[in-house]
Amino acid sequence: MPTPLVDYDRELQIREGLTPTELIAEWDNTAVNEISADFSAAMTNSQMTQQVVPIRPGSSNQSVGNQVADFFTLQFPAFLAKHVSRACSGAGYPDKILVCKLDKQPFPLELKQRPDGMPPILIGAPLISQVIETILRRVSKLAQIHNANQ
Repeated sequence: MPTPLVDYDRELQIREGLTPTELIAEWDNTAVNEISADFSAAMTNSQMTQQVVPIRPGSSNQSVGNQVADFFTLQFPAFLAKHVSRACSGAGYPDKILVCKLDKQPFPLELKQRPDGMPPILIGAPLISQVIETILRRVSKLAQIHNANQ
């Protein structure tokens, strides 16, 4: 029988001599809704789908996806009103931390490139993922069309 991830994580922390801290938990629905609303408003205000993403000529689909993700993570966070995106040091998960400006609550934020060349997906609250994935898919498709026309 498989070990639940939460049990594996707790056991790993104990083996490493750490005091176990719950790292895996469901997201509070209020936080999910607040983050999703902030991301949706930022998408509207940033006009991200109207931006021209500079794509290097001859880029593969995966490279286009990476360039779209880089463009997005550099441009988009400035339009968040209630959250700030901070980089994480070192390798591993997460790439970034989304922090609520009001109560300083941190949330993991990570873009993952897919091997099929589709736009990157956002790892985080489920509703945020849906909003961002839709936008990245549109921006990535436009970038691929632009790349093909060069």
